Amino acid sequence: FGAAEDEDAGDSSFGPLSNMKVNNKLKAYLSLKIRQEVDDPEIARKLTPKYPVACKRLCITDDYWKTFNKPNVTLIDLGGKSVKTVGKGGPYDHENKPLLRKPLDVLIFATGFNAMTGAADGQIGVLKGVNGVTLGEKYSKHGIETYLGMLTHGFPNCFFMVGPQSCSVLGNMINEGEKQADWLIALLKKMRKENYHFVNVKRESEIEWAKVCKETTAKTVWGGVGGGCKSWYNKANVAKRDKDGNLIDVKETITGGGDVLPFTGGETRYRELCVEYGFSGLDFE
Repeated sequence: FGAAEDEDAGDSSFGPLSNMKVNNKLKAYLSLKIRQEVDDPEIARKLTPKYPVACKRLCITDDYWKTFNKPNVTLIDLGGKSVKTVGKGGPYDHENKPLLRKPLDVLIFATGFNAMTGAADGQIGVLKGVNGVTLGEKYSKHGIETYLGMLTHGFPNCFFMVGPQSCSVLGNMINEGEKQADWLIALLKKMRKENYHFVNVKRESEIEWAKVCKETTAKTVWGGVGGGCKSWYNKANVAKRDKDGNLIDVKETITGGGDVLPFTGGETRYRELCVEYGFSGLDFE
């Protein structure tokens, strides 16, 4: 992302993520490109996002928009509602009206998932820390709190990569994973050299890192700039369900369902902070 004009640059580390004048210019340009690619003006209108640029994952492709010019492709706008049921006649909307008037050979579900914290609610979430509390219970009570997105208090020798409060999905996953691997290898070498067997996060250190993540995000569209937006980046898609998968609750806030999961300051800044913080927030035994 680059500023539309030099005087619009604002915070160069965020660009259109924090400067709505720049964001709106970029949004207008991208909306124009959609209209140029899609032949039917009404379909183009429906396909044009109403939220700020980067609120949701960007669609970077050569063929997606042109697909809607094909005679065998139909766009059905649910108007923000959901598919309520799927029956003999195919999918039905929230008013139990059929969405298609033709039989289906195949129905493909692309319903998404609870990104990054889904594992904490499932397989990894049953992992118990030194105090007997599971990782899922800790996250549920305190929210996501980690040290540099790689360790969390109460779970010694438990390392995770490209997860919550690291750049993860907002950076290059491969490059970031390599840098985190380097950091963790250096940590293990230190422990071997100094004959340590356990490493844990200081409680105050993960609280501080969570604060850094929140303050960074507050400067972006994900944190409320430009009116905010709802996205899986800020857990707007996370719903509570019972053991049978039935919907219990959907959290509703201005910016989504809760804290923004990734560190939003960019890979360069994240790497700088990993060096700056180093192992200072850790306890060794």
